[in-house]
Formats: sequence, C-alpha cells, structure tokens
Amino acid sequence: MPPKSLPPAKLQQVLAHIHSLNTTYTLKDLEKLIPAATGVSGMLVKDYLTALVDEGLLRVEKIGNGNWYWAFRSEETNNKRRILKNCLEEKEKLCFAISGLKREIGEIGAVGGEGNEELVKRVQGLKVVKAGMLAEITEYEEENVSRFKREIDEMRTRINLTIDNLYTLEKYVKDVTGGDREALDGCRKMFGMEEEMEYL
Repeated sequence: MPPKSLPPAKLQQVLAHIHSLNTTYTLKDLEKLIPAATGVSGMLVKDYLTALVDEGLLRVEKIGNGNWYWAFRSEETNNKRRILKNCLEEKEKLCFAISGLKREIGEIGAVGGEGNEELVKRVQGLKVVKAGMLAEITEYEEENVSRFKREIDEMRTRINLTIDNLYTLEKYVKDVTGGDREALDGCRKMFGMEEEMEYL
C-alpha cells in the first residue's frame, strides 16, 4: 500500500509514464524525467517508486553501483494472466470439492431418510433404559446411606458402652488397690486404655 500522502491517481500517472518509456532507468534518470512528465515533486519520486515496487507494479534490480527501474506493459499483462490462471485453477478445485460434498450430503440424506425412524426408536429405548438405571442407582444409594448410618449409630453406641465399662473397671481397680498407681497402670496397659478416653 502506498503511503497516505501519495495520491493513487498520481501513482497511476507515474506508472503510466514509466510504461510509456518502455526501457530501464536509474533513480537519477527517473528523478529528472518523472517530475517534468507528471508534475510530481523531484523530492517525492523515490517515495512513488518505492510504493510501486511494494505493490509489485514496478521492478527494481541492483546492477553495478545503482538501482535500475522498469515496468513493461507485457510484464504486467503476463502477471495478470498468471494470476487469472491461478484463480481459475483454484476455482476448479473448489467446484470439484463442492460437488463432492454435495454428493456426500445427498448420500447421507438418502441413508438417513430410510433409517431415521429406526434411530429415533432406538434413542427413545435407550432413554427409557437410562432413566431406569438412574432410578435404580438412586434407590441403591439411598438404601446404602441409611444402612451405613444405622451401622455407624450402632458402632457409636457400642464404643461408648465399652468406654463406660472401662471407666467402671478402672474405678473398681482404684477401690481394690487403694489407688495404687502401679496397679492402675498395669490395668490400663492390660486393657489398652489411654489416659483420657473420649466418648463418641
């Protein structure tokens, strides 16, 4: 893209003049020829040439110490022909791909039309099976949760009863031995009692 300061109409005018010259020129030559023919400032000639080179409309080659510029109408025509040929080849490939996809869609539609009812019935059947399985899982979970709660409550009751019995035994040993610390420790060790036992 040319800089915003370069008007496209002037760019075309510069390119048309270079086409009309129909030969190669150095930058110095063009800085003299272009202002006289197009009214472009000599200071901006290089900017115009750079913009045309960037757009691929002007060719430049370094030969010796300087850059040589040219743009032949035949080159431009050949470039346009090459671009057109590439576009036509791409269009042909896309048309071929589109026709292949249309054919596949038609085949899928034909197969789908025959088997749609069967697939719908199968899906509905699977939904019923899924609903039954979900109900069964929910029932199983509820049963197990309530059973586990019962078992936990029973275990808690038995543990608390065992702690009660151990404290009763400890009190009995204390009374019998007159509070003998050694006998008390031996009793604790024998029954695997901790210093402090907490009720659940």
